[in-house]
Amino acid sequence: MSVEVIVYVRDAELPSREEWQRAIDAENIGLQLEDFSPREHTGFLPARLDGRECGFEYSFEAVDEWESEEVLAEIGDRDRRVAFVWHSSELDGQAAMLAAAVLTKLTDGVFFDTQGPAFARGDGVFAMMEEDERAAWNARMELAERKWGGATSRRCPKCQAPCPEYKQKCAVCGFVIGRA
Repeated sequence: MSVEVIVYVRDAELPSREEWQRAIDAENIGLQLEDFSPREHTGFLPARLDGRECGFEYSFEAVDEWESEEVLAEIGDRDRRVAFVWHSSELDGQAAMLAAAVLTKLTDGVFFDTQGPAFARGDGVFAMMEEDERAAWNARMELAERKWGGATSRRCPKCQAPCPEYKQKCAVCGFVIGRA
C-alpha cells in the first residue's frame, strides 16, 4: 500500500535543503534529511529519524490542470506541489509526515492528505499527527483492556495498560517491562 501527502507551495518559497533542515532542527523532532536538492531531486530520499535509517519518495513539480477544483480552490496562488510517498513502513511514514509538516509551516504551504482528504496549514499538520497518534493510542488501549483487562492485574508502569505476564513490552506504549 502506498500513501501520498502533498504540500502545495509557491515556487519562490521552496527552501534549500539547509533552510529546511534548520527548520526541522528548530522543531526538535530528530529528523535528518540526506543532502539533496529540493528543486531537482526526484525519487527515494534517505533520512534518519531518531537515529534510525528511513526514507520516502520525494518529488517537486508544477501544479497541473488535473488537480481537482477543491484542491485548486484551497491552494490559491501556490504553483508547485511537493509529494511525499511511502509504503507500509511506519517509520518512513513518520519521517515523511514530519518533513511535510515542517515544509508546510516554513513556506506558508497547504498540506493535503490524499487519503483523507484533509487540508492543513501552519501547525495544523502537527495537530493532525497528534490527533492521529492519540486515536491510535486509544485504540491500542481499548484492545488491551478487552484482551487482557480481566485476565491480569499486571499493568504497564508507564501508561497503566494491562500487560500479561508473558509479554515483554507494553502493547500500548511499547515500554519494555520484561516478563514477570
